[in-house]
Amino acid sequence: MFDWLYSIGKDIHFITGDMLTHLKGFDIRCSGYYGTPYATYLAISFLIITLGGIGMQYFAIDSPPKRPVATWWFVELIIAIVNFIAAYFVIGSSISPGHHCKDLMLNGLDVIGVCFFNVLCGLILAMLVTGLPWIRRMSTNNVFTTFYKNN
Repeated sequence: MFDWLYSIGKDIHFITGDMLTHLKGFDIRCSGYYGTPYATYLAISFLIITLGGIGMQYFAIDSPPKRPVATWWFVELIIAIVNFIAAYFVIGSSISPGHHCKDLMLNGLDVIGVCFFNVLCGLILAMLVTGLPWIRRMSTNNVFTTFYKNN
């Protein structure tokens, strides 16, 4: 379902070809794409984490007065850390011996690449979502809750 997204990660060299094959669900017997669709799980996790973090930012953080100017970046840093950890827990244990096709050459750097790609996707999603005009109008102070500031 989200294989296209991780194909972009392969094109920009965050994800190796073997890891992309593993993310698509290549089974343990190396006979086809019948295994766990990790790409779908990872994409759904970063969507939920990022949109949930943005929702908390708009409904909880936007209300108290006298916030620091870097609130948006601080919230995005927290979202990025949670996205990284979630991706690491989803995909990290799946590369241990006996849990993936033996023909795929997977290592810890592949997992780190997938985690950083999830962080990048979450950051881009947050910038796009908080830049939408109708969402920006929901905020009482765009300096703190949107990537694009008012002039």
